[in-house]
Amino acid sequence: MKKLIFFFFIAFIVNITVVNAQEKPIDGASKNPPEGYIQPQYRDGLEAFYKYVEKGIKRRHMPSKSGKIYAYFIVEKDGSISNVKILRGIEEKIDARIVKLISESIKWTPGYINGLPTRASYNLPITITIGE
Repeated sequence: MKKLIFFFFIAFIVNITVVNAQEKPIDGASKNPPEGYIQPQYRDGLEAFYKYVEKGIKRRHMPSKSGKIYAYFIVEKDGSISNVKILRGIEEKIDARIVKLISESIKWTPGYINGLPTRASYNLPITITIGE
């Protein structure tokens, strides 16, 4: 029986890009958050999000693998998650499971600019070790 061991390295969030609905599309948005910006957050914090992902992976039989996955997604104005993609993955089955878990996560607290909710893209590094 394979034993799953996870270590989620809580690293800084890489490349937060903020987009206001009236501004240019996310792909062409500025990489510097504007003044008065509050980044989106998972309801109970990033550590709780990593635990949610860990539990979701443990429920599935996954191949032995370790590495860092870079996930991209958008936190919408209402806190829902959209456009989940793996920028750099480690194994197709694991990558697909991460996409599913992020897509199905509870609503996040959206990003805000000057008190108004805004769409924000998020690049999130996830370090995983799955072994025997």
